[in-house]
Amino acid sequence: MVGSRASGEASLVLTLFTRELGLVQVYARGVRLHKAKLRYHVQDYAFARVTLVPGVEYWRLIGAIPSEAGTRVATAYLAQAAGLINRFMGLHQVHADIFDLLSECDGDSQSFSLRMLDSLGYVGVEASSPAHATVLIERAYRESHL
Repeated sequence: MVGSRASGEASLVLTLFTRELGLVQVYARGVRLHKAKLRYHVQDYAFARVTLVPGVEYWRLIGAIPSEAGTRVATAYLAQAAGLINRFMGLHQVHADIFDLLSECDGDSQSFSLRMLDSLGYVGVEASSPAHATVLIERAYRESHL
């Protein structure tokens, strides 16, 4: 889950980064209710296996189970990765390599950021030091114009 926002009294619009569909927005009806079965599986910055069906405006969430992929990763790292994904990726652009990179992450946010930006074409050179990596990441932010 890359992010979420409230919709009505009990629903959420989730932003998910999936391997097959890329970045998508999903309508999760009634998940904010205290009796909702899916409420604990749709947390921000968590990995989950979800079942979606196409809707008129958004995909619709009909099922979710927790995934083992992100159990060893710190939430702060995932929050930073989610920010990068939201900023640099457009809706429905499939990037399976970036999804794999995120699911195999070791918690090094600078390494993930640099590899993701390089995969998207923003970097193009290898960092010679941690300070050089920081400069490359900052330059990608400036050049993105987003």
